[in-house]
Amino acid sequence: LDQVRIQGSLLIAQSGAAMDQVVKAAIDAGFGGLEELAGLPGTVGGAVFGNSGANGKAVADLLYWTEYLDSEAKLYRKPAHRSAFGYRHSPFVQHGDHLITEVAFALTPLAQKGEAMRRIEGYKAARNKKGHFRYPSLGSIFKNPSQEQSAGALIESLGLKGTSIGGASISEAHANFIINPHRTATSSDVQALIALIKEQVVAATGVLLEEEINYLGQW
Repeated sequence: LDQVRIQGSLLIAQSGAAMDQVVKAAIDAGFGGLEELAGLPGTVGGAVFGNSGANGKAVADLLYWTEYLDSEAKLYRKPAHRSAFGYRHSPFVQHGDHLITEVAFALTPLAQKGEAMRRIEGYKAARNKKGHFRYPSLGSIFKNPSQEQSAGALIESLGLKGTSIGGASISEAHANFIINPHRTATSSDVQALIALIKEQVVAATGVLLEEEINYLGQW
């Protein structure tokens, strides 16, 4: 079974499909709407779980339905209600034992594929300029405290770029990224660096940063 398929104006993707693969499949099929999410790291399932977003658009803006297994392995397919999603938040956060298996995005026909591709390349170029693809990373670590205040700017204002614990470092290009430049970072290194950032930011500014990432297993 293909990880991504088109059914009418719906793009249906399995949870493990890469978001970049989904954006490309939509354009190839002549449908638009997902261009702003080009270059978004991770898979469809993870993007829906955290309602990932970029360039003013969130995954939930185009989500039509989600299919998932509950803790008893019962399969459900339910419409996606935009009101149930928020900034880096979805209904699945409260139900950590639910496993997203497949999702559908409602798309619109493209008038010009070429223009859509130019937009995609522009978004990817902007990410590349910020160093998003230079080293392995988890993407953005912290949620922005508000629309007016970014987590990256707070971290950078304290001179924390380049700070390292073990093999994990705060990116010199984007302060909200923790990178693995030498491929030696452990999950404990990353967690310790996250704790250090939170401690220093709250001590200096009174702002308690909240992780955008989700922890798996015991910590």
